[in-house]
Amino acid sequence: MQKSAWRFFPLAIVVFLLTVVAVDGGMIFAAVHSFPGAADDHAFDTGNKYNEILENAARQAKLGWQLNVKVVSNDLEVTLTDQNGEVLPAASVEAVATHPVGPAQPTRFAFTPQGSRYVARSALPTPGQWDLGLTASVGDIKYIATRRVVVQ
Repeated sequence: MQKSAWRFFPLAIVVFLLTVVAVDGGMIFAAVHSFPGAADDHAFDTGNKYNEILENAARQAKLGWQLNVKVVSNDLEVTLTDQNGEVLPAASVEAVATHPVGPAQPTRFAFTPQGSRYVARSALPTPGQWDLGLTASVGDIKYIATRRVVVQ
């Protein structure tokens, strides 16, 4: 009696399904690890301005400025340095703080220069994580950065 080729059919189905699971798993892994975590309510408009966004980022990178933020007893302290590590004393620094999750609760505030730092006193009203949209200006030059801070 001849053996039927159909005896491999269950094995073929299992191999096919394992292949589908492996491909889907790879796609899920790639999607999760490549997602930048940014959600935009105006994704289409942002996509249309992508070249402009890249040009602004290159312009800022060419400046070589560094902006560091610390939370010291609910006060925000910003240090702004140029490409040589020298403090930029004549800058105007402003920020908008929002919660990254849940109600945004936007809070605007300005920083006052104090020595080599810029300080905003009692800037953040509640504990938790905050995203700071910072704008530093020196003359006609603007530097825009986003930093996340945690208030205890």
